[in-house]
Amino acid sequence: MPNVDFVLPLWLYWVLLGGFPLLAMLAARREMAAAAADGGAPNISASVAYIFLVTAGFLGIHRFYVRSRWGFVFLPLFVAVVFVNAEIKQVREEISALRQAARTANFELRGARDEAQRNVAGAADKLKAAEAKLATAHAGTAAAQTRIGEWNRVGGAFGGAIAVLLLVDVFLLPGLVRRARERERTDPAHRFKPVELPPEPVAAPAAPAGPAHRALDAAVDWAGRFVSYWTLLSIFVYYYEVVVRFLFNSPTNWVHESMFLMYGMQYLLCGAYALRSESHVRVDVFYSKFSPRGKALADIVTSFFFFVFVGTLLWTGFTYAWQATSIGEVSFSEWGVQYWPIKLTMPIGAALLLAQGVVNLMRDFGTLAGKR
Repeated sequence: MPNVDFVLPLWLYWVLLGGFPLLAMLAARREMAAAAADGGAPNISASVAYIFLVTAGFLGIHRFYVRSRWGFVFLPLFVAVVFVNAEIKQVREEISALRQAARTANFELRGARDEAQRNVAGAADKLKAAEAKLATAHAGTAAAQTRIGEWNRVGGAFGGAIAVLLLVDVFLLPGLVRRARERERTDPAHRFKPVELPPEPVAAPAAPAGPAHRALDAAVDWAGRFVSYWTLLSIFVYYYEVVVRFLFNSPTNWVHESMFLMYGMQYLLCGAYALRSESHVRVDVFYSKFSPRGKALADIVTSFFFFVFVGTLLWTGFTYAWQATSIGEVSFSEWGVQYWPIKLTMPIGAALLLAQGVVNLMRDFGTLAGKR
């Protein structure tokens, strides 16, 4: 199989970060609506089926998901592709050894020619041996290159067959999902067993009555849910890296850089959501024993340190973002991603954290005054 030299375009990186969560939230909303109309969550989801087709379709996983035996057609084709890639890898190692032998023969050839010019005894035999070794290395390299071309054609045929089957299933998948759902409705034996979920975390306190407070609360909640879907996106990207690295021997540089930058932005933007849902780790040996009013008083007193931290983050984050925007800062890697959108998440995340801190502070004042 040929090398996979795809490099994610920068514009597509930003489109995925902005568009994938919106599409994922829309798909989740549609599934919930379908569950409400069906009297229970449908186990077969068209969105999940297409995700399987895109990420693991070469194994027929999308067919197995809708319980179609035609998924077994993909398995021998995939095994053939893996076998071809293993053979190509072995031939490439042979080519590497032959090229090293050619370099050694060239070095010996230059030495033998020098000795022949100086009429050193035995120089003619050394010259013939070096020439023979060089010819053998060149002939072996040419033969190995021919074998690689043949294996590439064989692998391309199997890979093309998988691509054709996947293209056909792009159009067949909606019908397969509808039939699978119908089987679920008519025969409970076809339904998947429900997954036992852990208990829901303790809900955050109700939002204050003011419309401004409710708006801030809603903005923080939406931002946290939006960036949470980036985790799912990273699974797909790292899955791509594993496939091209171990199946096609084509590791990338952009996958790791794009994902650790994405996780940095997620960390900054979801801080307010974690504060809202009380998900931050804290040592509450004494705090947990306080009464509700005692907890509110402790939160009010210690909020001074919180606002100092958030204020510093907001100011320094704005400074870094402004500098990166002014000079058009990019990464030092060959990918060359722009840094200003990444650093812009620092003041945005700090602003959301500040807004949620203000909302929590007003809740604490309400609790301390006995209004809640």
